[in-house]
Amino acid sequence: MLTNEQVESLKLQIQPINAETCLLVENALNWIADNTIININMNDLENVQANVRLFITKYIDIMKLPIGITSESAKGLSQSFDTTDKYDLLVSFARSIFGDDNVTAGKVRFVSATDCWK
Repeated sequence: MLTNEQVESLKLQIQPINAETCLLVENALNWIADNTIININMNDLENVQANVRLFITKYIDIMKLPIGITSESAKGLSQSFDTTDKYDLLVSFARSIFGDDNVTAGKVRFVSATDCWK
């Protein structure tokens, strides 16, 4: 788990830095590792690229979006729903921030027969 000091070293301008923030930042870094070809040195977070920092802030914003009912009228007679898929938003932002060629999420990957059992 990332510490408050590690998150502060990213200089994301996110306040307050607490346990939830640390988890969200760590999950953003894991999402980048799993869905892009970008390599991040976890021992040198203060020197990550600006686009990685931007994606982390967007990731946190997206994860904090309300899902389901977003507004309700008096006595619940009318409701507004948010049907936005957070994964699609993340992929869209990742492609715009990192470039389409650097994002592997949602793309078909070729796996040779010799590697399929690894």
